Amino acid sequence: MTESQQPDISLKDSSYRNAAILAIFALVSVSLTTLTWVLTKEKIQTEKELALLRAINELIPADSFANDPYSDCIIISDEKLLGTTEPQKAWRLRAESGQPVGIVLSSVAPNGYTGPIEFIAGYKITDNENSLVGVRVTSHQETPGLGDKIDHQKSDWIFSLNDHPVKTIHEPQWQVKKDGGTFDGFTGATITPRAILKAVTNTTEFYRSNQAYLFNTVSNCATTEEKSNE
Repeated sequence: MTESQQPDISLKDSSYRNAAILAIFALVSVSLTTLTWVLTKEKIQTEKELALLRAINELIPADSFANDPYSDCIIISDEKLLGTTEPQKAWRLRAESGQPVGIVLSSVAPNGYTGPIEFIAGYKITDNENSLVGVRVTSHQETPGLGDKIDHQKSDWIFSLNDHPVKTIHEPQWQVKKDGGTFDGFTGATITPRAILKAVTNTTEFYRSNQAYLFNTVSNCATTEEKSNE
């Protein structure tokens, strides 16, 4: 070996050493991230369920039904009306007699400004008519200060969807004023409320067309979740 070859060998050794250190660091980082996810997965899921239960109770007060909606739940699917190929859920609310008093459907507005907007819509059943009691957005990526006004903690806009008879929820009324409807839009962010109004109209059509199925199907959410976790 000549002296001129030694620096090249030293440089290669250094490169291998740095690559090995980076590989070890990456492995440790991935392992820690995975371990953290495994340890917190159950807690995160529990917190999501509690947040959803709170949202359901905001739409339909707990003292108006006697059952456990998490146990009385079915999987629903309709890409056209529910806005996604992913399975959604319907939580049934019943009186002590078992008579349905309401239902909450999860759904998606697929064409939000920055992506799909997930929400739940609650419907109340009375002797006279069915009505949409309200809507709550559960997940979105809309622009802060503009499209995020669909979040009830950021704006009162979502409350304008409260307490509408199901039979009145259809176009052209259920559009922003800019499109000839009756609802206010957001300055600089019309796409977001337009997407929500369209999705709620579609979700209501799903509810209206499938009431027998929604209330008579055997609960299956728990079974589906168990299969997905196997």
